Amino acid sequence: MPAPQGPSRAEPFACLTVEEAAAALRVDISDVIEAIRGGALPGNELRGHWRINSADLETWLKGAWRQ
Repeated sequence: MPAPQGPSRAEPFACLTVEEAAAALRVDISDVIEAIRGGALPGNELRGHWRINSADLETWLKGAWRQ
C-alpha cells in the first residue's frame, strides 16, 4: 500500500528578470522597465530588482491583461 501523501504543493511560478523579459520580447531593457513603471506590463520590484511572472507576461502578450 502506498504511503499517504502530504498536502500537495503548488508548482512555483516562473519568474523572469527584466533582461530575460526583454530578450523574450526582443526589445530593450529600458522598454520593459518603462512598461512596468507605466502600468502597462505587470511586474514587481524586489530590493531594487524587477521580476515578471512568466504567466503574466504571456497573458499580457495575448492582450488579455487588464489593470
